[in-house]
Amino acid sequence: METEKLCVNLSAAEIGKIDVLVAQGLYVNRSDVVRGGLHRVFAEHGREIEQVRHQLGAMGLGYALLTRQQLQEAVTNGTKLDFRIIGILQVADDVTPELALDGVHEILLLGSLRGPKPVLDALAPRVRRRLF
Repeated sequence: METEKLCVNLSAAEIGKIDVLVAQGLYVNRSDVVRGGLHRVFAEHGREIEQVRHQLGAMGLGYALLTRQQLQEAVTNGTKLDFRIIGILQVADDVTPELALDGVHEILLLGSLRGPKPVLDALAPRVRRRLF
């Protein structure tokens, strides 16, 4: 599973409580506590997440890879790709900025975009990170 670091500011009391749960053996580590809490939040708000996913027509929930072949096929067919991703969109290392611009119309991304910096810089104006 692809993961990404996320910085969260917590109070000393919250960190202490997390460490108590870990020390008691209820969780393996601090990250496990946070993931457990997030899983409960996602379960509680799963309906809202699915509504947004449905509204967006999201192609992916989690991890998606944008390949050179996908882009070349779009360019050959005279089309441009639209991406709707909730999670991580990885641009393959062999994609050039020119090919990305020729093959991508828009990326709606609620999450992270990864890939070669020149490609990410070229695509930046085509990436939307808000629903509306």
